[in-house]
Amino acid sequence: MRKKYLIILLFCISFYIGYTHAQNTTSRLTSRKIDKNQTLPDENYKNFRFTFGGGYAYWLGENMKTGNKDLDDFSSELRNGYNLDIEAQYFFHEYIGIGLNGNFAKHSNNKLAELNMKESDNMFFLGATCNFRYENGKWGFYSGLGVGPIFYSGEGEIDGLYGKMQKTVFGLSCSISGEYRLNQTLGLGLKLSTTAGSFKISEIDDRFSVSNLMLTGFISFRTK
Repeated sequence: MRKKYLIILLFCISFYIGYTHAQNTTSRLTSRKIDKNQTLPDENYKNFRFTFGGGYAYWLGENMKTGNKDLDDFSSELRNGYNLDIEAQYFFHEYIGIGLNGNFAKHSNNKLAELNMKESDNMFFLGATCNFRYENGKWGFYSGLGVGPIFYSGEGEIDGLYGKMQKTVFGLSCSISGEYRLNQTLGLGLKLSTTAGSFKISEIDDRFSVSNLMLTGFISFRTK
């Protein structure tokens, strides 16, 4: 009989000690605080990215045939130009972000000396963008779709006669790019992009294109 009481007593003592230890452990686990420098996994994807660059711009659209070889060649050479590009992006998701893109394209030609002819055309796109990304180690790949106005200004001179035109039209943009990361915040890359827009000129059947296809080298900065 005494053995039974002794066994029951030992069992109760063991249960009480085990229960007390478990309570202390649970209390330590639930009272653990997150350090202010410690971030949740999802928060690591939230950052800003900025790019600055420039490169080649090709003026899209169909040239009107004049029947004069010199004038047609002048128009063809006018297609080639340069662009400057700047973009700011905020990624709130691992793959998705929003941003603002500004792109300036310039085309000019003054090589038709016989007619003392020269022309200069400027196109500036400023639009809001939806951006997508995939990053893998040292490489990052990005794409974007944008919408906004294209501000066009053009001026020309033929044998002393001067003309100027300015228009603001609805524009679209599309881009893909890839970059190599030099470190955690700095990268170098190439961007292939296009801006699209056009407007109607009175007494001309075809629309006037302010669309460009561009290849841009850029440097990027991103927050950690």
